[in-house]
Amino acid sequence: LEAYRYSAGKFSMSFCVFELTGEDVVDFLQNQSTYNFKELVAQTFHMMSFLDPHGKVEFYCWALNKMHSVLLLVPTKLKEVAHVRLEKFLISEDVTITDLGEQIWTVVLGPRAQAKGFKGIMLEEEAYFTQEDLDIPSLNERELYLWRSLNGWPDFQGENFSSELINNLRLYDLSVSQNK
Repeated sequence: LEAYRYSAGKFSMSFCVFELTGEDVVDFLQNQSTYNFKELVAQTFHMMSFLDPHGKVEFYCWALNKMHSVLLLVPTKLKEVAHVRLEKFLISEDVTITDLGEQIWTVVLGPRAQAKGFKGIMLEEEAYFTQEDLDIPSLNERELYLWRSLNGWPDFQGENFSSELINNLRLYDLSVSQNK
């Protein structure tokens, strides 16, 4: 892992992708998620969680802020609950939720990471979500699992997800804005 921590590496994941468009997208995500979405500038990403009224996590995802829309990259195992949750609280806002299906996204991370895409933090490193094909070393599944586990990041596919109070999860540190 040292090679990636001081250079750059990549891994690819399959996500279910929802695109949110409309005049009220920012306010909708601001009101519904744990992240202060108004701080997310264009061409960046951040992890966010969506909670039930009791503070239990219903699902988590990565929000990619495009210029005029937002992509939500949802772990594949959490697709149905995410879609139901998003639609449930969409009442009078001007927001359209489009299911773009399953897509492969590449995460490029490390201090020398550069890519055309969305910049943010992944596994405690500067990273990019991109769909471009880059000629840099790939992390194997064992390395990715180790890196993810050492940093306490949730499973990218939602395999081990259980609805718990966000205060009891690492998601609290990763997806909650303290200044919201």
